[in-house]
Amino acid sequence: MTVEYLLVTFPQQRNVLADGTAVGVTNQVLMLPGDEYQISLDGGGCAPESQDIELTGTSQAQPLKVVFNLAAAAPTTRGRIATLESMSLSAPPPAPVPAAKKTAAKKSTVGKAAPKKAAAKKVAAKKAASKKPAPKKAVAKKAVAKKTTTPARKKHV
Repeated sequence: MTVEYLLVTFPQQRNVLADGTAVGVTNQVLMLPGDEYQISLDGGGCAPESQDIELTGTSQAQPLKVVFNLAAAAPTTRGRIATLESMSLSAPPPAPVPAAKKTAAKKSTVGKAAPKKAAAKKVAAKKAASKKPAPKKAVAKKAVAKKTTTPARKKHV
């Protein structure tokens, strides 16, 4: 009996099964006696599910290479039904309510400043508050007449 070399490749690490018996893991060179085998991977989810090989005439430098790929995940019937049910049972979102137009009579503004005037006053007040005070100028003072008062009485004790 001769020793042969086998390399089973797969994107994930899985146990390699030869005729249903674990013989090693994927992506490593395995040594097996020369013979015919059915090679598969433990755990499923690969394509093809298994491969029949004849393991002869290999070397460690040139092992027999067996390639497995990830199987395409087919949607389950149950998942499709749930999706269709949820689509048919869900109601569309409600339409937005338009804003109500103001058609009522305007309130009386007697004795109140018009809104534009109030806004103008606010702007003027802000400008006045933000201005720096003007430098004081020398102003001639007017002569102010002094009040004449009667002298306070002295108290006699």
